[in-house]
Amino acid sequence: MTKKVYLAAFILYFTTVIFPQGTWSAPVCRSNLSRLLSPILQKEPLVHSHLGISLRNLKDGDVLYELNSANYFTPASNAKILTTAAALYLLGENFTFSTTFFFNGQNLLVVGGGDPSLSSSDLVTIAQRLKQSRLKQINKLLILTRDKAISYPSTWEWGDLVYDYASIAGLINLNQNAFSITLSPTQPGQIAQLSFSDPQLASFVKINNLVLSGEENGPIEVLKNNSLELRGKINQTISLDLSLPSVEDYFLESFAQTLKENQISVAHTGKISTIPAGYYKITEFHSPPLSAIIKTINQDSNNFYAEALFNLLNSKNIQNTLENIGVNPKSFLLVDGSGLSRQDLATPEALVELLRTVNQGKQAQVYRDSLAVAGRSGTLIKRFKGTIVEGNLWAKSGTLRGVSALSGYLNPPNYQPIVFSILVNQSPSTNLRQEIDQIILLFSQLSPC
Repeated sequence: MTKKVYLAAFILYFTTVIFPQGTWSAPVCRSNLSRLLSPILQKEPLVHSHLGISLRNLKDGDVLYELNSANYFTPASNAKILTTAAALYLLGENFTFSTTFFFNGQNLLVVGGGDPSLSSSDLVTIAQRLKQSRLKQINKLLILTRDKAISYPSTWEWGDLVYDYASIAGLINLNQNAFSITLSPTQPGQIAQLSFSDPQLASFVKINNLVLSGEENGPIEVLKNNSLELRGKINQTISLDLSLPSVEDYFLESFAQTLKENQISVAHTGKISTIPAGYYKITEFHSPPLSAIIKTINQDSNNFYAEALFNLLNSKNIQNTLENIGVNPKSFLLVDGSGLSRQDLATPEALVELLRTVNQGKQAQVYRDSLAVAGRSGTLIKRFKGTIVEGNLWAKSGTLRGVSALSGYLNPPNYQPIVFSILVNQSPSTNLRQEIDQIILLFSQLSPC
């Protein structure tokens, strides 16, 4: 080898092994941060996207870097940061949703409190409690319904409504108001076999199955009218997670069956809109505490839980609460709790200011524990593995078509803790994780120089 070849080999080793992708040989200082960011921001697809960044010191709020930080963006699931913080301040970490059961000697009345976590296994627990109270027979199993039926938010996209991530939360919920179906191929050219995760669902969900068995395995189109219609072709078994159009009848049937399995007979089921006189409380069932609820929302990006909180609090209370703790009310707008609506708005500045404010309050640790940890948990479990960011970043991710977001806390090893928000809109790419992660890796290299 010539000296030039040896030198080139050494440089290649030095840049790929000593300083692998996402690290920088020169110190990353506040003074050169903008210059080092520029090559990342000028690459496709960020260069043609609407990008906003706010980066500050966590303790004193000193601005380290800003780009369109006061501009509105669609935050996607970063809207959950606003929803969960407001809930924590308004309700406290020990708040629980409750489902109350009333009896009048003949009829059992279920009054839901919007618990998003209520599951089939919880119904077994409730039935066992009722059995222990020596309840043996029920003439009518009733649920209290709203005067006005809950409908999908008008700003949600039509194509989302059939899937489990767009299930709507009500007073009565069961298994997150979602269900699964399995499609299995049969003979080529014949309709695929359809089965439900719970056979009882076949009585409550109308599905027009037009999926054909064949050599192809194309995408399955799910259409929503008065029923669900499935179209496409498959050559192997697939599963789909869908939203339950109406949960009340399914809840009544499921609970009646569970009661019967616990030796409590049920003659009839029904719905009423007011609580008649003569009923007394026989038992009450509580959800996990709010600290666990917001952990499910933020770590797993659970839309259903977020919408349950939004229904409980409403948009006005959320706005007033966040304004009272110092977030500019003109820096955000929530029309839902999950961020599924593209009419939600937030500035990177608003999210950073809120995260800083929460960190200074008595709920700081509870809130931080609700966020996904890089390389360790939630939606970030597969991101930043094997980097210095792993275990040192607590954040909420967000994704919609053309939208990517990441906001949270970062502890660089050679710098004080920082707080950040990165929001990307109008992107031609459906996945901007790599680009956002490169920005975070740059932030993690900050030094006090």
